[in-house]
Amino acid sequence: MELTPQDIRRTSRWKSISSRMRRKYPLCHNPFKMHSFKPADEVHHIIPVANLLSPEDRHLIFDTRNLVCLCYQCHRKVEAMNRKGIDTKALFSDRHRGYKNLYEKRTA
Repeated sequence: MELTPQDIRRTSRWKSISSRMRRKYPLCHNPFKMHSFKPADEVHHIIPVANLLSPEDRHLIFDTRNLVCLCYQCHRKVEAMNRKGIDTKALFSDRHRGYKNLYEKRTA
């Protein structure tokens, strides 16, 4: 069966992890330094779900080291960059220190 990002986002496992992340990190990570303290609305995959659909990478979809909480505005901006082929990992460099092997995959 072919999985899609939408399929994964509909799972109870994703909903639970997403909710837990937003409780633990209630403020936007603010990768663009556009605001000071703003509530996080969404959970972003640093390495996009679409890049993690192979059987050997699927575990990273639910790995909290690959997740960051963002406000709606920042999330849309990061996603737009990803769609244009821009690797956005550097925006979260403070988030992935010590996870070198995890972030060797391209985000775009």
